[in-house]
Amino acid sequence: MKTQHICFTRNAALSLLVGLVTMGVTPVAGAVTVSPVNIINGNIDVNQNGVINNADDLNNVAVWCDNAAPVRLDIVNGRVDVNENGATNNQDQLRNCDLTVEDAAGNPRSDQADVRKAFVDVNENGLNDGADDLTNVQLFVLP
Repeated sequence: MKTQHICFTRNAALSLLVGLVTMGVTPVAGAVTVSPVNIINGNIDVNQNGVINNADDLNNVAVWCDNAAPVRLDIVNGRVDVNENGATNNQDQLRNCDLTVEDAAGNPRSDQADVRKAFVDVNENGLNDGADDLTNVQLFVLP
């Protein structure tokens, strides 16, 4: 799995720190990492190998949804575990989650997606279908 450290602007770092404190996480300098993932048919390919399986796990991911405080969640077998109970099911739902996507030149752009029944609904059409694909999504991983 590719993990890289990232430098933030002062405003971005301040927003991240305020969000972490809101979540009850004590921020540690340099401890937040960015993990690039792909979304394939609504599943999260954590190791970016094109296959969704039990190797596609990632804990303590921070996402911002509905312009509210960040939500900490886990990815279990490629699916989103919103309540971090180790299982993914119909109760794992979030709306209007902000995603950062990096293009081939490394330029970031903002996108938005929903989590429906533990799947990522990239196009927010309410369905888990083949149109729910997105590459180079940058996830913030907390310590």
